[in-house]
Amino acid sequence: MTPVRLSLRVAVTAIFMLCASLASHSVAWAQDAPIVSKLSDNTYSVFWGFFNSLVVIGNKGVLITDPANDNRAAVLKAEIAKLTDLPVTYIVLSHEHFDHIGGVGAFPQAKLVAQKNIHAVLPLDPLDLAPDDIDITFENKYTLNMGTTDVEMHFMGAGDGVATTVVYMPWEGIAFTADLYEDKRLTPASFLDDTNMLGVRRILNRIGQWPIKHAVTAHSLSSDPQILRDNIRYINDLYDAVYPPIAKAAASDNPFAIYGLLDSLPDTVTLEAYADWDGYEHFSGHVRRMALSIIHGG
Repeated sequence: MTPVRLSLRVAVTAIFMLCASLASHSVAWAQDAPIVSKLSDNTYSVFWGFFNSLVVIGNKGVLITDPANDNRAAVLKAEIAKLTDLPVTYIVLSHEHFDHIGGVGAFPQAKLVAQKNIHAVLPLDPLDLAPDDIDITFENKYTLNMGTTDVEMHFMGAGDGVATTVVYMPWEGIAFTADLYEDKRLTPASFLDDTNMLGVRRILNRIGQWPIKHAVTAHSLSSDPQILRDNIRYINDLYDAVYPPIAKAAASDNPFAIYGLLDSLPDTVTLEAYADWDGYEHFSGHVRRMALSIIHGG
């Protein structure tokens, strides 16, 4: 890698950090030290830099999710060293977005695992943020036996991006997702451009049927499964508010009626039950994104 491209990577990483800092009102970039939470005998979450990673310690190595970027990867590596002498041997990438899948070079012994659709996006990376290749890809499900436990990767269709992966540890009841929901916070609309709300709804409804003790999500500290349940209710309430007028317009004699709703529904649909959530000012953007997903498919 040339010095120019390395400098560009550092600069873009800094921009990601600044944007997340400005967008978040929770424990985020301003935190001084990582927050390590023990989820089970061999499983931890490490929250730092507005990202939460799953850390699973096996018999011969460690599995982690989403290092995110070079700066955060260095912090994550230091925290893992406090937990075990074993090297990181697997990195599971939650989806293809570049702000999640950087930093993998800090773990030279690790094999990268991702849903196969990631290959449709990696070659498009103009900033050299993403890894050059993926060691293990899967279509619908892949399981890694870590010696201490099993870690499952599930693909249920597009969610945020096209390679959305849900990590599940059935013995411990631990699930990990990224960019599908946050802790009583609506994601800013400017970050929803690649989010398929119908896909997010399907994924959350499916994992909501699993026995879960900890629901780790990439941009929130708490793994309380009630947060997942609250967001399942939210995404279904959003769908139930947006779908009926679109269905009515689609059944009319005017084939173009549904498209006008992309502009009108964000100004008319409200869900006051969520008005106390952080970022509710972005709700109209969620309405438009759900409407576009229903009308356009993505």
